Amino acid sequence: MAQLTAALTDELRAGGADLRPDSEALSIARSGTGWTVTTASGPIAAEALVMAVDGPGAVDLLGDALPRLREDRPQAVPGVALVTLVVDVPELDAHPRGTGVLVAAGAEGVSAKALTHATAKWSWLADQAGPGSHVLRLSYGRAGQLGDELADDTALYGAALADASALLETTIDEADVVGWKVVRWNGALPHASVGHRDLVARVRAAAASERHLEITGAWLAGTGLVAVIDDARVRAKALADRLAPQASDPTGL
Repeated sequence: MAQLTAALTDELRAGGADLRPDSEALSIARSGTGWTVTTASGPIAAEALVMAVDGPGAVDLLGDALPRLREDRPQAVPGVALVTLVVDVPELDAHPRGTGVLVAAGAEGVSAKALTHATAKWSWLADQAGPGSHVLRLSYGRAGQLGDELADDTALYGAALADASALLETTIDEADVVGWKVVRWNGALPHASVGHRDLVARVRAAAASERHLEITGAWLAGTGLVAVIDDARVRAKALADRLAPQASDPTGL
């Protein structure tokens, strides 16, 4: 997945896309038939807009332009934190849990919800790591948790060491750690509740009232890469089709 992100970024830039990954969107307003996105580094003019952010973020940014969305602002949903450990522990060459393990909610003594033994799962990674070296990834964050307990990197690192040791039944100390990193996906676990289908319909209708706007994301499409990517493609194509010059119009307007 990390390689996919880099490849897509390179392809977009090669195609002339103007990528601004460090420019936080502060507000969005109509500007003629298009939009103005205000960022910390200045305004960005856009002929059309695809909102591909979490539900609360989308509603907050579009609330002034589309006040009807405010009534359907979804609640904050749980996030996910992934802790990756690179360790030198030859005992793990035996792959004591195969490629990983899922942890039931409420399991005693373990706060992670899953562990992936990455060097057991992917031979190319094991070849790069070498004998005795292993890559472990532990996942934190469940439905019903809003993420405050995931806020501190150091605490998560300590929990990951303890959880990995328990789940693999192999002691892993700080002295065994070559490197570690925490990556978070905020608002990554949207879930449908009673009335969700009607909410989606209302949001879609609000977006449809704007010719130069589409809204996508897991909060509307459903969770999982397949659902999110399929919906994003549908929304982007619909927007492109609406903006394409009509063959019967010689002016191209």
